[in-house]
Amino acid sequence: MSKKTDDMLKKYLKETQFVHLATYDGEFPRVRPVTLIWLDEEMFFSTGTEDNKVCQLKKNKNIELCYDLKDEKNAGYLRISGSITFVRSKAVRKNVFEKISFIRMFFKTPEDKGFCLLKLKPAQIEFIKPGDHLATKFKV
Repeated sequence: MSKKTDDMLKKYLKETQFVHLATYDGEFPRVRPVTLIWLDEEMFFSTGTEDNKVCQLKKNKNIELCYDLKDEKNAGYLRISGSITFVRSKAVRKNVFEKISFIRMFFKTPEDKGFCLLKLKPAQIEFIKPGDHLATKFKV
């Protein structure tokens, strides 16, 4: 990613935040709230291996997320389009598992067969700073 894109993401993303994630299920998009993990300047999602979104992503790895941005008076958003990869690396799974505490509420170990870790590879970012009215798009 470019320095400008990196700086913007660092400014607005915390280690975890609720976002709306869209996947594709045959004829219809499916949108749901999920927790986006921003760790070591990479984006992840954690879910169960049997979850509907996992089944959908096995068929079509393209996603889009929307993160609402707000300041005292205004709203904006960060939309990220890209693709998902299923994280198999034991080291990465362990790192995310150990650093992101909410995951341990659902799964016992990084090797838990029910634990699915998804990594987002962004392709495009659309951004409206709170208070602005025009979106800026970045290719990643």
